[in-house]
Amino acid sequence: MSSLHSGGTPSRRVDILMIEDDIEYRRLVERWLASSTDPRFGVRFASRLDEAWHRIGRSDLIVLDLGLPDAAGMETLVAARELAGDLPIVVLTANQDEDIGRRALRAGADAFVPKRCAEAQTLHIALRRALAARSPFTPQARLRRAVPDRSASFGDRGSFLAGLARAQEESWVEDFWIDARYGSITIRTR
Repeated sequence: MSSLHSGGTPSRRVDILMIEDDIEYRRLVERWLASSTDPRFGVRFASRLDEAWHRIGRSDLIVLDLGLPDAAGMETLVAARELAGDLPIVVLTANQDEDIGRRALRAGADAFVPKRCAEAQTLHIALRRALAARSPFTPQARLRRAVPDRSASFGDRGSFLAGLARAQEESWVEDFWIDARYGSITIRTR
Protein backbone atom coordinates (compact mmCIF):
# COMPACT_ATOMS: atom_id res chain seq x y z
CA MET A 1 0.00 0.00 0.00
CA SER A 2 1.34 3.49 -0.73
CA SER A 3 0.21 7.04 -0.17
CA LEU A 4 1.49 10.41 -1.28
CA HIS A 5 4.37 11.89 0.65
CA SER A 6 4.52 15.70 1.04
CA GLY A 7 6.52 16.11 -2.18
CA GLY A 8 4.00 14.15 -4.24
CA THR A 9 6.19 11.05 -4.24
CA PRO A 10 4.74 7.77 -2.98
CA SER A 11 5.58 6.82 0.59
CA ARG A 12 5.84 3.12 1.26
CA ARG A 13 3.85 1.61 4.12
CA VAL A 14 5.31 -1.23 6.17
CA ASP A 15 2.90 -3.24 8.29
CA ILE A 16 4.48 -4.38 11.54
CA LEU A 17 3.25 -7.06 13.90
CA MET A 18 4.67 -6.27 17.32
CA ILE A 19 4.60 -9.21 19.73
CA GLU A 20 4.91 -7.53 23.12
CA ASP A 21 2.93 -7.99 26.35
CA ASP A 22 3.83 -4.66 28.03
CA ILE A 23 1.06 -2.25 27.03
CA GLU A 24 2.96 0.89 28.06
CA TYR A 25 5.99 -0.15 26.03
CA ARG A 26 3.76 -0.89 23.03
CA ARG A 27 2.37 2.66 23.24
CA LEU A 28 5.89 4.08 23.38
CA VAL A 29 7.00 2.12 20.31
CA GLU A 30 3.83 3.14 18.47
CA ARG A 31 4.68 6.82 19.10
CA TRP A 32 8.24 6.25 17.88
CA LEU A 33 7.03 4.58 14.70
CA ALA A 34 4.45 7.30 14.03
CA SER A 35 7.33 9.77 13.53
CA SER A 36 8.60 7.93 10.44
CA THR A 37 7.36 9.13 7.05
CA ASP A 38 9.41 6.99 4.67
CA PRO A 39 8.54 4.30 5.13
CA ARG A 40 5.37 4.82 7.11
CA PHE A 41 4.82 2.13 9.71
CA GLY A 42 1.45 0.62 10.56
CA VAL A 43 1.49 -1.40 13.77
CA ARG A 44 -0.70 -4.24 15.00
CA PHE A 45 -0.10 -5.95 18.31
CA ALA A 46 -0.19 -9.40 19.86
CA SER A 47 0.53 -10.03 23.54
CA ARG A 48 1.35 -13.70 23.07
CA LEU A 49 2.81 -15.92 20.36
CA ASP A 50 -0.44 -17.85 20.03
CA GLU A 51 -2.22 -14.55 19.19
CA ALA A 52 0.43 -13.72 16.61
CA TRP A 53 -0.44 -16.78 14.51
CA HIS A 54 -3.77 -15.15 13.68
CA ARG A 55 -2.34 -11.70 12.90
CA ILE A 56 0.69 -12.53 10.75
CA GLY A 57 -1.19 -12.54 7.42
CA ARG A 58 -0.75 -8.94 6.28
CA SER A 59 2.51 -8.22 8.11
CA ASP A 60 5.75 -7.14 6.45
CA LEU A 61 7.92 -7.37 9.57
CA ILE A 62 7.80 -8.66 13.16
CA VAL A 63 9.08 -6.82 16.24
CA LEU A 64 9.51 -9.41 18.97
CA ASP A 65 10.01 -9.31 22.72
CA LEU A 66 11.75 -12.43 24.08
CA GLY A 67 9.77 -12.43 27.34
CA LEU A 68 6.14 -13.28 26.67
CA PRO A 69 3.50 -15.01 28.81
CA ASP A 70 3.56 -18.11 26.57
CA ALA A 71 7.26 -18.17 25.59
CA ALA A 72 10.56 -16.98 27.00
CA GLY A 73 14.14 -16.56 25.83
CA MET A 74 15.53 -17.92 22.61
CA GLU A 75 12.64 -20.40 22.31
CA THR A 76 10.46 -17.36 21.62
CA LEU A 77 12.63 -16.40 18.66
CA VAL A 78 12.78 -19.95 17.32
CA ALA A 79 8.97 -20.20 17.42
CA ALA A 80 8.58 -16.72 15.88
CA ARG A 81 11.04 -17.57 13.08
CA GLU A 82 8.93 -20.61 12.28
CA LEU A 83 5.82 -18.43 12.34
CA ALA A 84 7.36 -15.64 10.26
CA GLY A 85 8.83 -17.67 7.42
CA ASP A 86 10.83 -15.15 5.36
CA LEU A 87 9.50 -12.07 7.15
CA PRO A 88 12.17 -9.99 8.87
CA ILE A 89 12.28 -10.16 12.67
CA VAL A 90 13.62 -7.41 14.90
CA VAL A 91 14.19 -8.52 18.49
CA LEU A 92 13.44 -5.75 20.99
CA THR A 93 13.93 -7.12 24.48
CA ALA A 94 14.75 -6.15 28.05
CA ASN A 95 16.82 -9.29 28.53
CA GLN A 96 20.08 -8.16 30.15
CA ASP A 97 22.24 -11.11 28.96
CA GLU A 98 25.23 -9.58 27.16
CA ASP A 99 25.40 -12.40 24.62
CA ILE A 100 21.68 -12.40 23.77
CA GLY A 101 22.10 -10.18 20.71
CA ARG A 102 24.66 -12.46 19.08
CA ARG A 103 22.59 -15.52 19.91
CA ALA A 104 19.44 -13.88 18.52
CA LEU A 105 21.12 -13.04 15.23
CA ARG A 106 22.47 -16.58 14.92
CA ALA A 107 18.99 -17.97 15.65
CA GLY A 108 17.36 -16.03 12.82
CA ALA A 109 16.73 -12.45 13.94
CA ASP A 110 17.50 -9.82 11.33
CA ALA A 111 18.23 -7.11 13.90
CA PHE A 112 18.53 -6.80 17.66
CA VAL A 113 17.81 -3.76 19.84
CA PRO A 114 18.07 -3.93 23.64
CA LYS A 115 15.19 -2.00 25.22
CA ARG A 116 17.62 -0.08 27.41
CA CYS A 117 19.20 1.38 24.23
CA ALA A 118 16.01 1.79 22.22
CA GLU A 119 14.74 5.13 21.00
CA ALA A 120 12.89 6.24 17.87
CA GLN A 121 15.96 6.64 15.66
CA THR A 122 17.59 3.38 16.80
CA LEU A 123 14.39 1.44 16.14
CA HIS A 124 13.88 3.05 12.71
CA ILE A 125 17.42 2.08 11.70
CA ALA A 126 16.95 -1.51 12.91
CA LEU A 127 13.65 -1.85 11.04
CA ARG A 128 15.09 -0.47 7.81
CA ARG A 129 18.13 -2.76 8.05
CA ALA A 130 15.93 -5.79 8.69
CA LEU A 131 13.75 -4.94 5.70
CA ALA A 132 16.80 -4.41 3.50
CA ALA A 133 18.34 -7.71 4.63
CA ARG A 134 15.22 -9.59 3.53
CA SER A 135 14.87 -7.73 0.24
CA PRO A 136 14.60 -10.21 -2.65
CA PHE A 137 17.55 -8.48 -4.32
CA THR A 138 20.17 -8.85 -1.59
CA PRO A 139 22.83 -11.56 -1.87
CA GLN A 140 21.49 -13.12 1.34
CA ALA A 141 17.98 -13.47 -0.12
CA ARG A 142 19.34 -14.83 -3.37
CA LEU A 143 21.35 -17.37 -1.39
CA ARG A 144 18.22 -18.47 0.55
CA ARG A 145 16.49 -19.15 -2.77
CA ALA A 146 19.47 -20.92 -4.39
CA VAL A 147 20.50 -23.19 -1.53
CA PRO A 148 18.22 -25.84 -0.02
CA ASP A 149 17.07 -25.46 3.60
CA ARG A 150 20.13 -24.50 5.67
CA SER A 151 18.65 -26.05 8.81
CA ALA A 152 18.62 -29.50 7.27
CA SER A 153 21.97 -30.17 9.00
CA PHE A 154 23.68 -31.15 5.78
CA GLY A 155 21.29 -34.04 5.17
CA ASP A 156 21.49 -33.67 1.39
CA ARG A 157 25.07 -32.45 0.98
CA GLY A 158 25.10 -32.85 -2.79
CA SER A 159 22.23 -30.45 -3.48
CA PHE A 160 23.43 -28.08 -0.77
CA LEU A 161 26.92 -27.84 -2.28
CA ALA A 162 25.46 -27.61 -5.79
CA GLY A 163 23.40 -24.61 -4.66
CA LEU A 164 26.47 -22.91 -3.23
CA ALA A 165 28.47 -23.63 -6.39
CA ARG A 166 25.63 -22.25 -8.53
CA ALA A 167 25.59 -19.06 -6.43
CA GLN A 168 29.35 -18.75 -6.86
CA GLU A 169 29.07 -19.22 -10.65
CA GLU A 170 26.43 -16.48 -10.81
CA SER A 171 29.06 -14.17 -9.25
CA TRP A 172 27.18 -13.08 -6.17
CA VAL A 173 28.95 -15.43 -3.79
CA GLU A 174 32.66 -14.75 -3.76
CA ASP A 175 33.72 -17.70 -1.64
CA PHE A 176 32.50 -20.12 0.99
CA TRP A 177 34.06 -22.32 3.65
CA ILE A 178 32.59 -25.32 5.42
CA ASP A 179 33.96 -26.23 8.84
CA ALA A 180 32.91 -29.84 9.44
CA ARG A 181 34.11 -29.81 13.06
CA TYR A 182 31.51 -27.26 14.08
CA GLY A 183 28.97 -27.75 11.31
CA SER A 184 29.32 -24.10 10.31
CA ILE A 185 29.37 -22.40 6.95
CA THR A 186 30.93 -19.04 6.18
CA ILE A 187 29.78 -17.34 3.01
CA ARG A 188 31.39 -14.19 1.64
CA THR A 189 29.10 -12.33 -0.79
CA ARG A 190 30.16 -9.75 -3.35
